[in-house]
Amino acid sequence: MRDSVTEPLVLRGYQKELIEKANHGKNCLIISPTGSGKTIVAVAIAQACLSSFSHVVSLYHFYVMSEWSYKTLSFYHFVKYNLILADV
Repeated sequence: MRDSVTEPLVLRGYQKELIEKANHGKNCLIISPTGSGKTIVAVAIAQACLSSFSHVVSLYHFYVMSEWSYKTLSFYHFVKYNLILADV
């Protein structure tokens, strides 16, 4: 795994475009293949939201996705987070 201190998050052009739209209040639905960086986009959007709001909530219907997002948030040190899991 990369060193989060020496290697900042590098966004692809389409990721920057999605983040820009979301940051200007436009709704975005991200549909792209596995490994294309959807979680990174969500993390960057959450970071931007925290400049105006005190909390961001992410909901996942698969445990694996919540765990991956948790690890991504932790790796990039973007936000303070809590992971709450529930079996519904």
